Amino acid sequence: MIDFIPPDQMKKYFEEIRFGFSDFEKATLIWNVNNCKWRERIDSLQELATQTDNRTTKEQIAERIQYEGYGGR
Repeated sequence: MIDFIPPDQMKKYFEEIRFGFSDFEKATLIWNVNNCKWRERIDSLQELATQTDNRTTKEQIAERIQYEGYGGR
């Protein structure tokens, strides 16, 4: 999956304060990251969709992938 929080200091800080993103927030960050290719974003969203228990997030990811015209692997 895309590393959408690049600076190591930021990752360490998030771990220290036990901060975590919701799956919806992760999907938003993945889609808006600008240092990766479109295919990497799609693959990361698909990976997230298989891992999340959030039905709404799964549906939104599926809709985005369908809108982008990507049928799957």
